[in-house]
Amino acid sequence: MQLWEDVKQAYKNKAESIYSIEELIFVLNYDFAVMPYQNSEEDDLGFYKWIFIEISKLN
Repeated sequence: MQLWEDVKQAYKNKAESIYSIEELIFVLNYDFAVMPYQNSEEDDLGFYKWIFIEISKLN
């Protein structure tokens, strides 16, 4: 949960990711699986796009 919060905060601050590909994929899976039940009003597509962009920078 802390990793998800840290990555989400980096996204909200428009910061570059300092996380590994594995961490970003884990957060993506966690957000997709759990967060719709917590808060459905978040900008999920923008967050997912940011994660994919950050992953592509690491390749």
